[in-house]
Amino acid sequence: MAEGPCENADQRTISDTASEAGNNLEGILNILSQMPNKLDLQNMGSDLKQTIFAETATQELTNLLQTRKPRRELYRSLDLRRRTEDLENRSRRCNIRIRGIPENMPSEELRDLAVKLFSEVLDDSGTPQIPIERIHRVGIQRGNFPRDVLCCLAQFEIKEQILQKARNIDGIHYENNILHLYQDLVSTITQRRLLRPLTLALREGNISYKWGFPFALLALKNDKTFALRYPMEISNFCQQLDILIPEISEWRNYIMGPPEEAPAVQSGDIPCTPTRRRDFTPSRQWRKRLNAQSPTRLPNTPRNKKTS
Repeated sequence: MAEGPCENADQRTISDTASEAGNNLEGILNILSQMPNKLDLQNMGSDLKQTIFAETATQELTNLLQTRKPRRELYRSLDLRRRTEDLENRSRRCNIRIRGIPENMPSEELRDLAVKLFSEVLDDSGTPQIPIERIHRVGIQRGNFPRDVLCCLAQFEIKEQILQKARNIDGIHYENNILHLYQDLVSTITQRRLLRPLTLALREGNISYKWGFPFALLALKNDKTFALRYPMEISNFCQQLDILIPEISEWRNYIMGPPEEAPAVQSGDIPCTPTRRRDFTPSRQWRKRLNAQSPTRLPNTPRNKKTS
């Protein structure tokens, strides 16, 4: 009869352990039933990939827009410069530059000489007096070359007739000197000179071209017209015309300025260029959402308590 209380205590311990194990098993089964199945995991992975792809595409689009904004500003600046030069050229539309007149000729005789030259070019002895508003030398004398003489005519039509006929004359002879007539343009003459390697390549390829206003180089091939306005267009321009890209870095520097020089690297330093890598980590709000959708971590099953 002394063993009765011990047996009852053991039975109660076994009963409590079985009840606790049953409760733990029921909790585990409940947790397992709430866990997502294979299809749910696939859907969550697909949503995550789409989210990362959308955020990456948005970031790349933002970077692209930020890159294009300075380029648009550059094009606007260059276009404004072209239009300003065109306005200045229009204000000089009645001017003619005479190159080759000796420097020792007095300024008082320049007007009479210009009238005589223009009459010879027009080849009409009966031409009335050509009205000249003003005439003077321009620029700085360089070496033994005389300065150009700038002549402003009163009528644009007469100026055009003179220049058109002067194109068919290989210089005008005057007292052992050869004189040439040119239009008075702002930077157009300089740009044409800097683009001479390109125009030479066009002539070698039997491609006709002409100059446009505001400044542009217009080339005609297969009944199509291709225009070159800015240095950034040279690669596409030559590719469309099927010619090699000539060396015209001076024209590029004249329009856009010299390129910025990279800082000198010392002999002991090794330049390192950081490589930008894509960040596929989802944003914080999506991490919170994924954590909310993920199953609860399984609790550790308590060990059976040792009966004391």
